Amino acid sequence: MSYLTLHRDTTNAVALCGLYDGALLQTYLQAHPEIRRIALCLDADAPGRAAAQQLKDKYSARGYAVTVEEPRSGKDWNEYLQKRNTPERGR
Repeated sequence: MSYLTLHRDTTNAVALCGLYDGALLQTYLQAHPEIRRIALCLDADAPGRAAAQQLKDKYSARGYAVTVEEPRSGKDWNEYLQKRNTPERGR
């Protein structure tokens, strides 16, 4: 949800609730066959990056255009959002 706070022009989104893609594959994409592009916004740590690559390969093979979006800093989008919204001390 932090990614959506930063990217308000995003029209479709689904939370994976971890690294399991069941909600995306079995529910969301079946209900929305018009979707052809997927942006993966997982954690920027080793498990998140590995899962993002695995999901990118899986959905690319199914014909989707897949990108992996990582925050500019921090381990995840929530940490990045918090840093971005925290004023610097001493100013």
